Amino acid sequence: MEPENHGSSITPEGAIEDLFVFGIPLVPRSRAANWQRVLDNLQATLQSILQQKDQNFHCLIAVEDPIPLPEVKNPKVTLVTIEEVQRLNFGRDNYELANKDAALKRAILRTHANELGATYFMGTDADDLISNRVVAFTRSQKPEYGAAITRGYVMDSQTGKCLPVPGKHVRVTGFDTYCGTSIIMNLMFNAAKGSGSLAQLWDTGHNLVRAAAIENSTPLLELNVPLGIYMLNSGENISKLESNAPRLRLFEKHIVENINRYGSPLAKAQLMEFGLWSG
Repeated sequence: MEPENHGSSITPEGAIEDLFVFGIPLVPRSRAANWQRVLDNLQATLQSILQQKDQNFHCLIAVEDPIPLPEVKNPKVTLVTIEEVQRLNFGRDNYELANKDAALKRAILRTHANELGATYFMGTDADDLISNRVVAFTRSQKPEYGAAITRGYVMDSQTGKCLPVPGKHVRVTGFDTYCGTSIIMNLMFNAAKGSGSLAQLWDTGHNLVRAAAIENSTPLLELNVPLGIYMLNSGENISKLESNAPRLRLFEKHIVENINRYGSPLAKAQLMEFGLWSG
């Protein structure tokens, strides 16, 4: 059964100037540990995206299954069906192939974003949260090559506690070197650049993109305000798969422990910013 597309029918002829596109690669039901949890996580992500202060955006979701969420009926959301010949078939606990599958889906979504005439594309994991200022920040700054969100939060989805990233208890060099939901590409630059594009750099590892872009003489605009939340303990984090490097799984466990020892819930204004408070 093909997923039903409830989304917008934006065409290049009707494209918005500097259109911003979010692209979400979704794990298929066949590889989900808990499909309802996947849907719940996706719903929270979509709620954070759809409340953008600047509404000049669209959201594409790469899917293999029907998605029974009211948010996908929003005209700003389009489901992109991954055809049978494009799908990777493998077991749930294959970290390398899970990442490859997500990368292939992001590439398909970038193609669709280009067809919409988009200027900016942000690959977004299906369980992370986005500030309602992301589109406005990007479109106002007009980054020539793209942008990197260098500050954010990490949250334990089971307790709601958070820590700032980077910070005393999350020792990384930037939010973008820790969380994949952090790189924004200027598709106009990428189309012209070809082999030197940010898309190619991204596929070598999101944590390396900012440094690689500097080395490539195409530095990213650094958005040094907290614009993303990396959700841990969501139940479906790829990083928790057993085939992932043990040291990375231990690091994640350490961060969760730090969150619950030193972290605190977000304030009401922050909860509203990330779609966690509707009042």
